[in-house]
Amino acid sequence: MKHDQLAQALRLQILTGEMVAADGRLPGERALAAQFGVSRATVRRAAETLCREGLLLQVQGKGTFVKNFQDSKRAQSLYSVTRCAQNYAEQGWEPRVTVLSQQLEPAGERVAACLGLAPGARVLRLEKLYGAGRAVLNLSVSYLSPAEFPGVERLDFSQPICEVLRRRYGAQPCKTENTIEAVLPPPEVAAHLRISATTPILLFESLTTGLRDGRTVPLEYYRTYHRTDQFRFRFTQAEGPGQAGPAVRQQDAKL
Repeated sequence: MKHDQLAQALRLQILTGEMVAADGRLPGERALAAQFGVSRATVRRAAETLCREGLLLQVQGKGTFVKNFQDSKRAQSLYSVTRCAQNYAEQGWEPRVTVLSQQLEPAGERVAACLGLAPGARVLRLEKLYGAGRAVLNLSVSYLSPAEFPGVERLDFSQPICEVLRRRYGAQPCKTENTIEAVLPPPEVAAHLRISATTPILLFESLTTGLRDGRTVPLEYYRTYHRTDQFRFRFTQAEGPGQAGPAVRQQDAKL
């Protein structure tokens, strides 16, 4: 295994928290060399790569740590709205939302299928960047149907999207289905999140459906890209007779 391959393996294990201690410390060089079957020099080069990317921090005499592990990584419930500024406020941060772009474009096959449209139909593509204080937390790319919501492209979306749809169109969200995947960010996403293109992120792909004029309709399809150095996600599974199973199935959430 080469050092770049080891660096990628370490990124993924850091992402899942498999080998990170409570204080953010990684195992030592000797332990990692034995675990992956490589030399200590290879471990050292891989760690240096992750330090340059800003993922790790080496402290002389103490070891190697996930950068900002204690200060900035917060636990957020998977059952909460995955990009809501209110959640950040509840965790003690001052939320900040920036609308990066808002424009009409033809729907691709995936977007069209989720919104119940024909491929190529016009949709509103909306990019919003979520932050708190000086930190950038996630980028959300949403798609809405002007056929369902006439004039939606002219609305102010500095507020939560579902709240805007409720006030303007009387739409009531009922359910959001999410899939979660660990991915490497596209270059434009990495630039917005202020990370390198080799830093793993969590991608939430979501579809919100709800009621409008007595009909059940797709309200919003969106993809949310989360920085993994800022958040970890948690959920609780009930066990025993009569208890509900996990809302997030193993094959859906690759954590």
